[in-house]
Amino acid sequence: MRSCLLSQPAHSKIVANALLYFESKRYTLGEWVIMPNHVHAIVTPNPGFDLSNILHSWKSFTATRINQLTGKTGSLWQKESYNQILRDESHQWKFEEYIRNNPTKAGITVHHASFLEK
Repeated sequence: MRSCLLSQPAHSKIVANALLYFESKRYTLGEWVIMPNHVHAIVTPNPGFDLSNILHSWKSFTATRINQLTGKTGSLWQKESYNQILRDESHQWKFEEYIRNNPTKAGITVHHASFLEK
């Protein structure tokens, strides 16, 4: 994975729009944030959709688009993702809070609304 590539607004916008594109159609997207070099998202696949296929779709689409912008080729994302099954509301709340606080801990500001396509 290339370091801090997602700190570029054009790149993070591609990722944000990809996350939002099939929201409610293929999955429910909970808390999410795009950090300079990784993404956190709580995702619940809808019936008939598989999490691994959703992740592959995001990674493939965004890597292709960002590579086109940068004129580079090759891997953008790590092959593996860290997945956690949320067991109950308190477990989910813990992860939601972590995602909300991650940018502040890293000293960055994130504005989700600025990513949306008009």
